[in-house]
Amino acid sequence: MRLLLEDVTLIQNEQITAHVRIKGGITETLMLPRPLNSWEGRTTPTEVVTEIDRLLDHHTEKEIAGILNDRGTRSGTERPSTRPR
Repeated sequence: MRLLLEDVTLIQNEQITAHVRIKGGITETLMLPRPLNSWEGRTTPTEVVTEIDRLLDHHTEKEIAGILNDRGTRSGTERPSTRPR
């Protein structure tokens, strides 16, 4: 890479901006979305949490886990629902 790149400047805001200068004078600007934090990638979707809250009015935790599994709903870690989860 050292033979090709003159320098790279990274700017991190709401997105990541990379200003790349290639030897010979060519410049390129790349704009990339910020990656999710590890916990954000494993968060159970808000719609599922809302549905669980609604189901708690008339069902036990075990029944809710069964209902969610029958619907194919997964946790934020893509696992089937269980009472503790």
